[in-house]
Amino acid sequence: MPDIQQRLNTALEGRYRIERQLGAGGMAFVYLARDLKHDRDVALKVLRPELAAHLGVDRFAREIHIAAQLEHPHILTLIDSGEADGLLYYVMPYIEGESLREKLDREGALPIPEAARILREVADALAYAHGQGVVHRDIKPDNIMLSSGHAEIMDFGVAKAVTDATGAESITSTGMAIGTPAYMAPEQAAADPKVDHRADIYAVGTMGYEMVAGRPPFVGATPQQVLVAHMTETPTPVTDHRTDVPPGLADVVMRSLAKLPADRWQSAGEMVPLLEAASTPGGGVTPTETHPVSRGTRKTRWAAVAAIALMAVAGVVAVMGRGSGAAELDANLVAVAPFDVLGNDLELWREGLVDVLSRNLDGAGPLRTVSPTVVIRRWSGRADPASAAALGRKTGARLAVFGQLVGTGGDSVRLSASLLDVASGTVIGEIEVRDARDRMDRVADSVTMALLNELGRTRPIGSVRLTSFASSSLGAVKYFLQGEQHYRRSSFDSARVYYERAVELDSSFALAYNRLSTVWGWQATMFDSLSGYYGIRAGELNRGLPPRDSLQIAIDSQFNAASSMWSVGPEFMALVRRLFASAEEATRRYPDDPGLWNLRGEVETHYGFFTGVEYDQAFESFKRAIELDSAFAPLYIHPVEFALRYQGPDSAQAYIDRYLAMGSSDKHVGGMRLVSLLLDPTTAASAETQQFLDTASANPISSAYLALWDEADPAEVAIRLSRLLAEGRPGFRPWSSPQTGRRQVFRSLVRRGRVQEAAELEFHSSYHILQLVALGAIPDDSAKVVFRHWLEVGNDRISTLWWFAQRGDTAAVLDYIDALANPTAFEERVAPYARQASQAYLALARGDTAAAVSLFREVPDSLCWTCTYVRLTRVRLLAATGQDAEAARLLEPRLSRFPHGLEPVWILERGRVNERLGNREAAIDAYQFAADVWRHADPDLQGSVDEAKAGLERLTAEPR
Repeated sequence: MPDIQQRLNTALEGRYRIERQLGAGGMAFVYLARDLKHDRDVALKVLRPELAAHLGVDRFAREIHIAAQLEHPHILTLIDSGEADGLLYYVMPYIEGESLREKLDREGALPIPEAARILREVADALAYAHGQGVVHRDIKPDNIMLSSGHAEIMDFGVAKAVTDATGAESITSTGMAIGTPAYMAPEQAAADPKVDHRADIYAVGTMGYEMVAGRPPFVGATPQQVLVAHMTETPTPVTDHRTDVPPGLADVVMRSLAKLPADRWQSAGEMVPLLEAASTPGGGVTPTETHPVSRGTRKTRWAAVAAIALMAVAGVVAVMGRGSGAAELDANLVAVAPFDVLGNDLELWREGLVDVLSRNLDGAGPLRTVSPTVVIRRWSGRADPASAAALGRKTGARLAVFGQLVGTGGDSVRLSASLLDVASGTVIGEIEVRDARDRMDRVADSVTMALLNELGRTRPIGSVRLTSFASSSLGAVKYFLQGEQHYRRSSFDSARVYYERAVELDSSFALAYNRLSTVWGWQATMFDSLSGYYGIRAGELNRGLPPRDSLQIAIDSQFNAASSMWSVGPEFMALVRRLFASAEEATRRYPDDPGLWNLRGEVETHYGFFTGVEYDQAFESFKRAIELDSAFAPLYIHPVEFALRYQGPDSAQAYIDRYLAMGSSDKHVGGMRLVSLLLDPTTAASAETQQFLDTASANPISSAYLALWDEADPAEVAIRLSRLLAEGRPGFRPWSSPQTGRRQVFRSLVRRGRVQEAAELEFHSSYHILQLVALGAIPDDSAKVVFRHWLEVGNDRISTLWWFAQRGDTAAVLDYIDALANPTAFEERVAPYARQASQAYLALARGDTAAAVSLFREVPDSLCWTCTYVRLTRVRLLAATGQDAEAARLLEPRLSRFPHGLEPVWILERGRVNERLGNREAAIDAYQFAADVWRHADPDLQGSVDEAKAGLERLTAEPR
């Protein structure tokens, strides 16, 4: 329709230039446009005029505003919207790629792994959106864009806006159904006013059916016939059309197509594990013990996942009991030395017997074993009493096992083992076992029983567990042991191959799934849902394992369960507390295990904010892990970040040098090389560094960016790196997305006080606008309009109360308190926080500072990781009322769980309070940071920089 294009070009002159029409649908026309301000291509969609007339500008703006808050790697972000000459439009990034509709029209049925992966990404995005209270209502292949093979959902909010404004029946009567007949849930077809997120789940099922079968579940001569079929007919099983569909994938598709919403999956998140399994090696087998919840919710699902992990911990603790304090040589600690092996075909068992026997003996009665990794790192001799005694003294173990494995013919082996009392140097038991070469499992079991019989003479052993790996497949165990040997040497590509082979042979192999979770995490990103799936799968299978392994898997699965919860609430906090208890118990019981100290450091790094644990404590845990195993490359990554924070560039460079010397294959290698170049003033601006930056993928750039983000670097390297990410370099998602890069540019600019430049990026989410308001980049009159609108539509409205309270606007705060009678999904999850915080803000708005201080003390801010503004308001109130000691205590932790642009404001306040209290060093550190990080800040913030410099001059007698 050229008249619409002409009207748009006229109305949007100076902002967008409409190039050409890309397509048209039942609701909108799509145009390729040029964003003139940012010199980029965008997709501009215009609602059909007849729909816009029903909808109205205000309703459209409200629904689009809510949808624009969604930020997820598989959701196409809304970047602008509005009204132009009576036309309602919205703008999205222009994606080089194709829609899923185009791909299906061209290729028909898709390969199973590809179909499952696309569905997994769609389900993951829907789980996030539904968790934010946003339903799509028009999921179909036309609304799924494929970019670099990955799915992105578009048009969130549009179908809902039109449906709410007009009613589905009236639209259907004009031939333009909201929702597409081939993908429409029965309740949508029946114009049920109570349609909820389960309509999206139905649409995922229809889309999955078509991707796998090459045709939709229902066809008809007219759209009306298709709608009737959706409401009345039972779909043919998808396996009737294609016999190679894995059971798990078939279950996802067919259950999604249930007529009654209550009989479908109750959350998109429930589908993700089964889709993960179908999209990965060995994925033809449905994960056992993964039972879908028929009447649950997303909250129930994750509570169940957490319960699986926590039951494992309870069992472990019950088995372990309580031990006595450690002596120089622990009488119940056993070190199993690598065996001397004669025969090339038996070489696997040199270290493999360390893994098997250590696990068999661990947890038998009071016995514990030294970590196999520690043993192998510290072993330097041969299988003799002197070398075994030296190993025992190095590891604190009074008991040591050593021996020899020899091939004795074409198909036989002989294993000789000795048990040494390290304290006396006496061999207290000798064992010899003969068996077939292909029955090393029986050999290991026989040796274990003989060792335990000997040890049982002097201590109670009780029942014995012989399947140390909880796997009945010797082939799978051998692959796992090969993976372990590569894992210890930081060869994660090779390790992953062997772990994948192990789970192909044994789909219930918990330890192999656990290692797959770890190596995927080290090779992809924290956003990789495959790593999370493997971790949770291991937790589901965590039965019959030695205590150390069971604890490790439980911690990992709890960690992954917490990572999968999109928002804080009582269940999340309970899980985090138990996660910390598990990590602390593990390092208490196994104080010399580097893997467990590494896990504890990860827990403290990512979840310490919620329990008052700061990065310095995590740093100590990683340093302990390195002390125990200095040759394991991943242990050095977080210490690079923490060394920059606490010790300076020289210390960070030392960690980088040790890490790079190991030749690791994990994802951080390129990033650490780049950090090394950027930290050195002689190479930071060199041609070598520039060439690296010009040609690097998003992977090393994002790794370096994360390491340097927290630096108060005068050269503003983080801004430089974030701008490169905004170019859209290839690499792991989400870092390959230009939109992710633009968000990092915003964060880097705001943190360094370049607020006006950040404002020009035109982000519209509450996260971005709140920071701009707090730093004065948005005038009060504009802020009031925006915040009042948020109060009306329920968008992050609790985060506006600080602003209204500071201005004495009691009416706005009272409006919010009244609105809590109909809470948003977020407010319902954190109800105690929302109620108490609003009362504290009301007292502040009324000028009753004493009551406000008292009420803020009762706010349970641990329930909310977005409570930045409550914390800032509270410490400023305490400082203003002369309660500096309490303010200083609250200012000690970091401001937010994630890096936040207002951190310099927080730290400057820390400097002021500590100077008044006479805490000189704390004040100096805070002032120095503020002066450095805002060195190039906007003129409006230079007064704060001058204040920090003046504070330094007062405290040091010279400016820094």
